[in-house]
Amino acid sequence: MTAAIALLLAAATPEAWPELPVAEGRTGPWRMSVATYVNPRETPPTIANIRCSIRRRGFSLLLNRHGGMQLLFGGDGTGFSIVRIKAVTIGAARWEARLVPLPAADRYSDIDYPAGHPESAGTADNYLGVRRDEGEPWLHLVSLVDELAEGRTLAVEHESGTYRLSLAGLSQALRWCTAVMESERARRFSRR
Repeated sequence: MTAAIALLLAAATPEAWPELPVAEGRTGPWRMSVATYVNPRETPPTIANIRCSIRRRGFSLLLNRHGGMQLLFGGDGTGFSIVRIKAVTIGAARWEARLVPLPAADRYSDIDYPAGHPESAGTADNYLGVRRDEGEPWLHLVSLVDELAEGRTLAVEHESGTYRLSLAGLSQALRWCTAVMESERARRFSRR
C-alpha cells in the first residue's frame, strides 16, 4: 500500500470513505460511473460499499451493492427542486407527489438531549412521497424505479412548470451498472 493511500485511509471518517473509481460509461444521454468505497477502519482495507450513479440533466439514480437506491430530480440547471413537485408521470401512469415530513431524524422522542449534543436540534427530515390514488399510503419516490426502467417518458409536474425527459436507454444503463458492480474489477483495490 502506498504512503498516499495509507494517509488517505488514516484521515478518513465513515461519512467520507475514500472513493476508488472503477469504471465510467455512457449509453445515449445517460452517464454512468461505478466506484468502490474503502472502509478505513480495517487493515488491510475492505470494501465499505460499491455504488453506481446514472445521470443526465435533471435526473440521477444512485444504486449500491446492498440494494439501496436514491432517485433525485432537479439540479443540473433545470430550475426546479423536489420541494414543490406536484406529480410524476411515467408513460401514461400518473402519481401524485408531495414532500412527506418525517419526525426529527435519529432522535428518540422520549429522551431529553443536552444542549450541544448533535441531535439536540432535532432537525426534521423529508422524503418525496408518491401515490396513485387518494387514500393510498405515500410511498418513497424510489418505489418507482421499475416503472422508470420500463417507461418511455417521464414528466415531473412542478409548480413552476412541467419538466419532461425521455427514459430511452435507462434500462441499458441499469444493466451496465449491475454488471460493473458485480464484476471482479469492482473488487480490486489496485486500479492498474
